[in-house]
Amino acid sequence: MVEEAERRGELKAGMTIVEATGGSTGASLAFVSAVKGYRFLVACSDAFSKEKLRTISSLGAEVNLVHSPSGKFTADLIPSIVRRAEELSRAEGHYYTNQFHNNDALIGYATIGHELTSQFSDGIDAFCGAVGTAGMVTGVARVLRSKYPSTKIVVLEPAESPLLTE
Repeated sequence: MVEEAERRGELKAGMTIVEATGGSTGASLAFVSAVKGYRFLVACSDAFSKEKLRTISSLGAEVNLVHSPSGKFTADLIPSIVRRAEELSRAEGHYYTNQFHNNDALIGYATIGHELTSQFSDGIDAFCGAVGTAGMVTGVARVLRSKYPSTKIVVLEPAESPLLTE
């Protein structure tokens, strides 16, 4: 997402990247932002596991939390996090990667899926991935299932921050 935005001229040196995430996309964007010298603002929630939040912040991201009164995911929490990211991105010099509506994310997910299918030409019985906002698992699963329709997809999520199971 970052490299494609740079290529199009939408993201330039000195700008701030903004995203709504609490999962692997957040850690990945924090890492890429640090390497490329961008400031990174993350909108997420205290309903995400503390470990994920620590990972993202340890990579240099500034974490902006949307409070979950129950400490759990609710139907309106993700939309609230997205709204927070949209608000943060309105500031001058900010670029919102918007993973949920950004076709550039598919490039990265497809790359992971194709790397796996090229290494396991006889098929893949199962793929197991941890979930934050489910972007990576969803993207990789699409590629795997397109080549190996019977591949079982297993999603892991922390008990402290269930997104899919509750």
